[in-house]
Amino acid sequence: MAGALPSKLYKYVPAERIDILRNACVRFTPPAVFNDPFELRPALLQIAMASDYERLGDVELEHQLAERFAADHRHSESLRSEIGVLSLTERPDNLLMWSHYADHHRGFLLEFDPAHPFFHQRQTDDDEFHHLRKVRYAAGRPSTLIDSFVNAETLLTKSPQWRYEREWRMLVHFPRFAHCLIRKGARKLHLVSIPHGCITGVICGARMSEAGKAKLEQIAADSCYSHLKFRYAELDTGSYKVVFPKARYYFDRANTLIHRAAHLRLAQSQNRSAKDRPDENPRKLFQSAIADLNRALRFSPSSVPYLFYRASAYRLLGRLEEAISDCSRALEISPKSKVQYRELHRMRAQLYIRLGRLDEAERDLNRIPDDEEAIYLLEGVRFLRTHQAEPVR
Repeated sequence: MAGALPSKLYKYVPAERIDILRNACVRFTPPAVFNDPFELRPALLQIAMASDYERLGDVELEHQLAERFAADHRHSESLRSEIGVLSLTERPDNLLMWSHYADHHRGFLLEFDPAHPFFHQRQTDDDEFHHLRKVRYAAGRPSTLIDSFVNAETLLTKSPQWRYEREWRMLVHFPRFAHCLIRKGARKLHLVSIPHGCITGVICGARMSEAGKAKLEQIAADSCYSHLKFRYAELDTGSYKVVFPKARYYFDRANTLIHRAAHLRLAQSQNRSAKDRPDENPRKLFQSAIADLNRALRFSPSSVPYLFYRASAYRLLGRLEEAISDCSRALEISPKSKVQYRELHRMRAQLYIRLGRLDEAERDLNRIPDDEEAIYLLEGVRFLRTHQAEPVR
């Protein structure tokens, strides 16, 4: 049953299981709740000695064996109820797993570090519980005596039809493992606290709502999850695959959305509609661009171009304070020799002017004294101050 431990393991969950992250608690499921009705149900063996035949005869022995088998079956079901299973998988891109366990791609994926001490809590060398092991897939159903029910073959063997899951599992014996039992209606949930450090990443499903992604991102922003790697699944455009794009993918898409939205806004200001997509909403396009830039910045939080473009989208949406914040953050990073350094000062000055904060605008413009556009803006600031005019909003 041994297998080389993978570098990462994953758990597919529906969107509502955000509580795993929020509470740092995961469910260990009794086998009776699993999809597979054969889980931890080996074929129970019955053994009769030759002396039993001589002493009881065929009819009486058959009766006693039936009673013994029924008792063994009840005992095996009782043993199953004392066991909890955490199922993980080797692959983050399994289409069937996304559909079956992550609400048709509307859920998310948790990435775990299988080397974390949480997954290695066996109490003795021959302990069958409390540590990660690889599931074995075999056509032959395991068989066992009831006295030998707890063994690796029984606990880790499944039908080959489940092979696509590539499962690893941690089994625990509830009487010997710290957990919390809560009731939800007729259901009993066995919850186990998990260290924040054993969760190393989150992957949002390709159909997950923006609100759901925002909730996950908010939780991941907590200091105890500062180490998390955040990714977003996308459906590949050319094949039946789930892919996990890098920052550039989201930046390029956001760039396209911003230009598209600006084009539509210009068309609307001139009382004409865009010919190809007249029903598109510029505001929604800007919002989508910001969402994509947020994702790009998760990969590259110190990227000046990403911050610059997000500030531009905020400005075009009228979210001026957020645009100023992004400009300020980018200016802390951008070298003075870069062209974008000038653009950022100009943009922030324009934002300050719109807010009537003329002193701050003037300070920005004075930092790029040989810039023609800055000189023009500076004259405007002085004109506004001299004539005590209201700023243009």
